Amino acid sequence: MTDHWDMDHPQVDITPNKAAGIIIHISRMIKDKIDEYERLNNEAAEATKTAEVTFAEAFLKAEHRPMDERRQIAMLAAADARFNANVAERKVKACDKALKALSDDQDAARTISATARDEMKSLGGHP
Repeated sequence: MTDHWDMDHPQVDITPNKAAGIIIHISRMIKDKIDEYERLNNEAAEATKTAEVTFAEAFLKAEHRPMDERRQIAMLAAADARFNANVAERKVKACDKALKALSDDQDAARTISATARDEMKSLGGHP
C-alpha cells in the first residue's frame, strides 16, 4: 500500500481486495483480543475470590479480639491479594479499551473498503 500524505490532498492507494485483507486481519486481531479478554476476566475473578477468602480467613482467625481490630488484621492480611485483584481488573479494562479500538479500526476499514469499491465502480472497474 502506497501512502501519500499531502496535507492538501491526502491519498491512500488501496483496492477493495487490500481493504478486505485488512478487515480480515483486524477480525483475527479482535478474536485474539476477545480470547485475551476472557482469560483476563477469569484471572480477575480468581484474584477477587482470593482476596475475599484471604480477608475472611484472617478475620475468622482473629477471634476473641475487638471487631475493629479483627477487621484491621484481616485488611492487612488481604492487602496483597486485594492489590492483585485491583491490578487484574485494570488489565481487563485496558483489554476492553483495546478491543473497542480494534472495533473502531474495523469500522474504519469497512468504510475505506466501501469507498474503494465505489471509486472503482465510478472509474468503470469491477470491485
